[in-house]
Amino acid sequence: MFGLEGEIFGYVDNGILALCAVLGINADKKLGGSGVYGGLYGGLIGNTISDGVGALLDPSMRDTVIGITTGCLEVFILVYVVIKVWEKLVKNN
Repeated sequence: MFGLEGEIFGYVDNGILALCAVLGINADKKLGGSGVYGGLYGGLIGNTISDGVGALLDPSMRDTVIGITTGCLEVFILVYVVIKVWEKLVKNN
C-alpha cells in the first residue's frame, strides 16, 4: 500500500492534523469562540504531533524527528505571540 518514500509520513501527518484541527474548532466553539482560533491552534498542535509521529513511523525520516518537532513548536509559539501582539494593537486603535 505504501510504496513511495515519505508516503507513510504524509498519510499519518495529514490524518492527525485534520483530526486535531476539527477537535480544536469544536472545543473553541464550546468555549464560546467562533472556532477560528481553535482550528488554528488545533492545527498547529496537530501538525507538531503528526510531524513527529509521522517521522517516527517513516524509516526514511527517523533521524529528523527532534528537528522537525522543535521547528513545529517554535512556529506554534511564534503564532501565539503574534496573535497576542496583534490583538493588543487592534484594541488600542
